[in-house]
This record gives sequence, structure tokens and C-alpha cells, in this order.
Amino acid sequence: MKIFSLILFGSAARGTAGSQSDIDLLAVTDGARPKKMVIGQLEVQFLNLEDMRKMAEEGSLFGLHLAHEARPIFDPDHFLADFSESIAVRPEYSKEKHHAASLAGYLLRVGEYSQKTELIAKRIAWCVRTYIIADAVESGKFIFSPEGLVRHFKRDYVSDLIGLRRGNLVGETSLRKLAMFLDEIGFDVDQRVLEDYLQDFAINNNRVALSTIRNLQNDQEFLDKEY
Repeated sequence: MKIFSLILFGSAARGTAGSQSDIDLLAVTDGARPKKMVIGQLEVQFLNLEDMRKMAEEGSLFGLHLAHEARPIFDPDHFLADFSESIAVRPEYSKEKHHAASLAGYLLRVGEYSQKTELIAKRIAWCVRTYIIADAVESGKFIFSPEGLVRHFKRDYVSDLIGLRRGNLVGETSLRKLAMFLDEIGFDVDQRVLEDYLQDFAINNNRVALSTIRNLQNDQEFLDKEY
């Protein structure tokens, strides 16, 4: 497998990484499929040139993150600079916001029943981060740090929700804060039953949500619970 570029992103690229922070790398390769490798606190994502081209054309949030905060480690052909210059910025990110909000609503409904608390925690953090990043981009701001996202949303409890990405335990307090977040963005959880979420995920190809469902399917206590 040929590596065209090796890119550092996330807190390490921003210079804010702590002792518990992950080191996030992106390897741009000629490989056929996206994949991820995790070794301790090191996480390496592998994407090919076609994946990156689509990311730039679609103006994806992850692509914008790379364009505005990433740092090249190995980049002999200046791939990152060319990518950053070519990436589009869409006027609205309603699809990403809907994906994040609907998965968050689902997690609020099932979070107290599932034993996979680490997965639930990380997905809640993903939902909150994704929604606020998209909202910031729509207002012309490119914000990706947890501290910046809290300042943009102007609610202190957001810090705790984003902090769940460390895999912290999800309890009543976390779920209550998630309910506050959903109420703040106008997502009415009470109007949806569990089947509504599953249908929404399938129709809108919410890949993060569908992956979450697959991971939860091995949780027998969760499957046996009546909602």
C-alpha cells in the first residue's frame, strides 16, 4: 500500500493534547477501502484519493476540520495544501445536523437500558460535536475544539456532553443534559417512538446511527427491554 500523505489532526494538531488525549492521524493511500487502526492512544484512519476527492467536493465537516486544523507529517507532494484549497463550503449543513440530532434522540431513549455505556457515551459526544460544528460552519465559523464549541453554543453543559468521548459512564445526569441539548435545538423527542428513529436512519442513510444499531444488537438486555 502506497502512502501519499500522513496528516496529524485533532487536539495534537491544535497543540492542546493532554496526557489522556488520542493522537489522530490520517493516512491518504491507494488502498481500496477506508479503515481504522487503533494502538493504545494512537488512532490512524486510512482513506484513498477518491475518498478525499469526494470529501472536498461535498464540503464534509471532517474535510473542513482537516483543511483548517490539520498538520502534515509526511506530505512530499503537498497534498494537504491542495486539498485545503479545493474543499467546498456548503451554505447549509442540515443533513449533518439532522443525522446528529436524530441519533442523539435515539440514544436518549435507549441510553439507560444498554450495558454498552462506553459506546453510548462516545456516540452522544459525536452527536453534540457534529451538530455544533455544522451550526458554526453555517454561520461562517470553523470551530472544532471542545472549548470553542462550548463558547459557540453558549451552554456550559455542552462541555460535559462532549467530554463523554472519553468513554465515561452515561448516567441520569448525562442523559438529562442531553435532553436539555435536544430541547435547545428544537428536536422533539416525545413525538418519536423507537421505530420512527430506525426508519429515519435507514431512509436518510445515517451511517453512524446504523453502525451504532449494529453494535448494540449484541446487547441482550437491551434487546429484551420493552420500550
